[in-house]
Amino acid sequence: MTASVTTLQKIAIIGSSCSGKTTLAKQLSTQLGLKRIELDEINWLANWQERDYDEFREMVDIATREVAWVVDGNYNSRLNGLTLQRADTIIWLNLPFLTVYGRLFARLYRRIILGETLWNGNRETLLTTLFRTDSLIYWIPRRYQIIRRGYRQFFEVPEQQKKLIEFHDAKSIDAWLKTLGSP
Repeated sequence: MTASVTTLQKIAIIGSSCSGKTTLAKQLSTQLGLKRIELDEINWLANWQERDYDEFREMVDIATREVAWVVDGNYNSRLNGLTLQRADTIIWLNLPFLTVYGRLFARLYRRIILGETLWNGNRETLLTTLFRTDSLIYWIPRRYQIIRRGYRQFFEVPEQQKKLIEFHDAKSIDAWLKTLGSP
């Protein structure tokens, strides 16, 4: 679980939706003084339109050429693994399904009831949350195990060039963050 701060220069945080990728990226960005790259912010244009594939990839390519950064988001198939290839450290938030699914409802409360505005002015609505098949309410149960198996296979391949860190609960993430100190 430990990694020296010097190896934490290019960090990719992966995991299921609602596993805490953005929250951890914000914490690491602040704590280590790293530029934060939020893939959702790059991908989603106004009115929930996805950015063109080539433009999305080019923007992420340029952002991850920098010396130090932390990126949150998966998008591995859309990016052909670009962020994972460039990262020196990959953090997998492999939290239990019930934890992830429970966090979804806290997120939905913030976004729907409190009206949190997302990237480029986008907002989630009760209507889209309940009736779109790509809503996280349906997507997480359908994709959770598939994503988990894919990352498990990735983590089992010996990769000497990268630091691989896997967390199973919020308590161990908090404990690890305390070992890093502050900038």
